[in-house]
Amino acid sequence: MVLVTLLLHLHLLPRLTLSATSTYSRPEKFYINCGSDSNVTYGNQTFIGDMSSGGNSVNFTNKGTQTSSQSGSSTYPEIYRTVRIFTRPSSYKFHIDPVGLHFLRLHFSALSSQTELSTARFTVSATSYLKSFSLQNFSDTPRVEEFLLMIDSPELKIRFVPDRSSVAFINAIEVFSAPDDLTILADSDKNLHTVYRLNVGGDKLTPENDTLGRTWSKDDDFLYRKDSAMNIQTTQKVNYGSGSATAFTAPDLVYQTAKTMNRSSTDQLMNVSWSLSVGSNSKHLIRVHFCDIVSNVSQSDFYLYLNSELRVDVTPIGLATPFYIDLVCFSDASGLLNVTIGDKNSTTYSGFLNGLEVMEFLEKSSNKSSFFVYVIAGCVLASFVLFLSLLSMVCLKRKETKKKNDPNIEVIPLRLYRAESSNSNNSGLKIPFKDILRATNNFDERWLIGRGGFGDVYKAILQDGRKAAIKRGKIGSVQGILEFQTEIQVLSRIWHKHLVSLSGYCDEYSEMILVYEFMEKEYVQTQILTEKSDVYAFGVLLEVLCARPALDRRLSNEEVNLAVWAMFRRSNGDTDEIIDPKLIGQIERSSLRIFMEIVEKCLKNHGTERPSMADVICDLEHVLQLHMTTTVLREPHQDSTKNHQAKNRFGCTDSS
Repeated sequence: MVLVTLLLHLHLLPRLTLSATSTYSRPEKFYINCGSDSNVTYGNQTFIGDMSSGGNSVNFTNKGTQTSSQSGSSTYPEIYRTVRIFTRPSSYKFHIDPVGLHFLRLHFSALSSQTELSTARFTVSATSYLKSFSLQNFSDTPRVEEFLLMIDSPELKIRFVPDRSSVAFINAIEVFSAPDDLTILADSDKNLHTVYRLNVGGDKLTPENDTLGRTWSKDDDFLYRKDSAMNIQTTQKVNYGSGSATAFTAPDLVYQTAKTMNRSSTDQLMNVSWSLSVGSNSKHLIRVHFCDIVSNVSQSDFYLYLNSELRVDVTPIGLATPFYIDLVCFSDASGLLNVTIGDKNSTTYSGFLNGLEVMEFLEKSSNKSSFFVYVIAGCVLASFVLFLSLLSMVCLKRKETKKKNDPNIEVIPLRLYRAESSNSNNSGLKIPFKDILRATNNFDERWLIGRGGFGDVYKAILQDGRKAAIKRGKIGSVQGILEFQTEIQVLSRIWHKHLVSLSGYCDEYSEMILVYEFMEKEYVQTQILTEKSDVYAFGVLLEVLCARPALDRRLSNEEVNLAVWAMFRRSNGDTDEIIDPKLIGQIERSSLRIFMEIVEKCLKNHGTERPSMADVICDLEHVLQLHMTTTVLREPHQDSTKNHQAKNRFGCTDSS
């Protein structure tokens, strides 16, 4: 039994229906101007000096702290002209009423002072809601770290802990309740850290222009190709009535600007892509904002892609009606997130994007008050388990004697072997059930990717960050037990590059769970040209050049497989002997050489080693140009395609 699976570590979250008539207004607290006894205004809010904000609502430990201020004019807001510096672990305490979803914003700027703040290294935590968050590499340019925390206790303690021989500092703090309409996930044990917030197609928006004091950056620096999209803007009033968004989801200015396909682009691209750097092997919430200000009438839908793997149909609700889509994405080791909009066909230019937010999921920090309870309970449990173990040993000893004399009992030994492999991660096959639960998010139905006769198949991320496919057998099936044991015995002994290998198994609690390696997406059509599109099939170029099929069993063993035979002859410098005789003398030499380089790259065993589909097209255009202009003298470096780093991911560099 061989399992071949495509594992997409993304899933579409149910869109929340939000009320457009929320009575929410932004609370007046807490906004703290740190290191100061005076109040300042920023983002339409009054920030109270922490020296004068005492009382029952907020206080801080002032031992081991100092203040600094910058006099005179400054291009930065007033909240960044004063700072509180911590030379030892210190904290601010806030009395939260009511509890629930809250924004936490921490403002930093390494202004000129007697203490060097640009080299400061420290961590920040917030009660049990935020683990120690490391901070370093500061400058005088303001920096804001924003979090969304689900607070369930009336006291919030924000703790600053400087590294050894360093200090911690803070310029301003914001803590305020978020509107109910902004509730993102029902999973209250998750908290979010804002990584990106982009106003697509528009200018940078400062807190004064946002309903919740947020900053929206321009998106231009994240485009794959600047000429692939054009900006659209309108002064038309946004209609929040029938969409999923409200004025607190994003301000009007976000929905009144957008990027869409550039109809005047010479390359006639069918998509627009943004590339963002995120944490590797981590979980992110992607909120994508849409508002159709592009069309004069209701238009057709288009595609939204994440990392060229997840494809979502986007259907505009109505003209100038904002809505959004929430997605969860697991980043891989590269730490790159690619967001793409693409038209469904080449005759329409309907795709657009108004805003983009990327937030990383953060685990809660451990609750120290319950730690000792766990220790005591663990000791009691350990004693109980030891007693049961001794009792079980006595019982098993008696049963073994009985089994030896019982001819009706068939014992199937489960002996595991493993072929030699360079991957040390596969040295231990047995995986604890608790790790299986963690890897599959407790067998989340949204992570289910298939069902078969043996059982269900779930997508998963193992503890070491590796992607995996987990097959859970049906409990109680005699046939399933035999298949389970057979598959472990067979797949643990063999390894082949064309077979999905077994990464582990779990048989705890009568479970029959098999863990397979993740098979990268190589053969799924996305209907648009993207960086990760499968290009192996472009080995058909070789069939065109050689005028023979990929497999021809009438030939000798060495020549049956065209790809293997052609690459072998090419490595020996015998390219002329493999091409169609009718083409000899008809092809410009440098054009032929580059053509063969393209073929060789397309036939690489691993998808990561192949060029993108866009690079293939670009190089083929270059080959055609060389063939058509053989009389033009060219420098040697212009006839090479080995360096793809000089190209944009979705286009060519100028070779003239």
